[in-house]
This record gives sequence, C-alpha cells and structure tokens, in this order.
Amino acid sequence: MPKYNSVNNIPAKVFFEILYKKDYELLQRENETEELDKIFSDIYDDYFIQSENEKAKEFLGLRENIAFLVYKVESIKQVVQFLFENKTTREMREMLLDALISIGVNVNKEADFLDEVQNILQIELGIIENDINLSKMELESIQENNEDVVFNFYESLIALESAHERSLDDEMVLAKYIQYEKIAIKKARLQQQKNVKFNTH
Repeated sequence: MPKYNSVNNIPAKVFFEILYKKDYELLQRENETEELDKIFSDIYDDYFIQSENEKAKEFLGLRENIAFLVYKVESIKQVVQFLFENKTTREMREMLLDALISIGVNVNKEADFLDEVQNILQIELGIIENDINLSKMELESIQENNEDVVFNFYESLIALESAHERSLDDEMVLAKYIQYEKIAIKKARLQQQKNVKFNTH
C-alpha cells in the first residue's frame, strides 16, 4: 500500500504535482505489487466528484453506464456460452434468452438458434463494445478538460488565500483543499449575485 492512497491523506501539492508530471512514484510506494496509476486514478476520481465540478454528474453517469455495459457484455457471453456448451430444454433456452432481452439485447427467438447466437456475438456485442468505447472517450475528454484547468497548485492556493482573506497551509491534504475550493466558489457566486442585483437597481 502506498503512503498516499486517498484524498484524506495525500497532500494537495503532491496530488497536483502527480497530475501535472504523471510521476506516480510520488505516491511513495511501500509495496511493489500495487498499481500506482490505478491508485492515483481512484484518488483523482474522488477529487473530481467531491469538487462538485459542473461535469461531475456527467462523469458519474458515464462511469455508471460503462460499468453497466461491461456487466451486460459479460452476461451475454456467459448466457450464450452456457447455451452453446450445454444441453438445454426449450423452456430453459427461452428463459435465458428472455433474461438477455430484459437487459436490452435484441434476440430473435424465432430464428435458427445457431444463427441467432452468431448474431448476438457479432452484432449485439459489437454495438455494446462500441458504446463502451464512446463512453470511455467522453470520460477521458472530461478528465483531460478538468486537468487542464487545475495543475498549478501554488497559483490555485494564492487564489484561495485571496478568496478566504488569510494564509493557507501549503501542506494541507487534498480533502481540505477541496473544501476551501468549494467555499471560495460559493463566495464568488454570492458576490456575483450581489453585483447583478446592485447593477439592476
């Protein structure tokens, strides 16, 4: 387990340095078997979600959609493999094909069974895997856009100090940084609303 593995223990400046340099060794590995890029990805996801970024809901929706589609692909493969490799009654076959239909797979029960299995494996799985790839590309685009906005920790810290009108600890953990950032954004929005009201009177 690396020394830093969550928003609650990674210093914000270390997080932003890794985000900018892609140097995952900064997580301070203690166990050679850990996949540092995966651990950092989990920290980044948590940062992104907790920041309540405008894109966070879209991000979560895409993550859930990818997880569902991956589950769907595995379900299809398991059902088709079972049907193909085992002797089944017509009733059992109908029940399993209905299960596929219930998760949105187009199945023609009237077609020749072997033809329909081939159709499911080639066409249906191809469509789903294409949807997975499109969702992954959208997810990567959201992450890249978010990374472009926040990579200079000290520049961000100075902006936060200005918003909070006090000095902030540059050794703070990421979870604390996120809260300072959210409060600063709320303050800025309130000030904007006051300015709009003042200008309209």
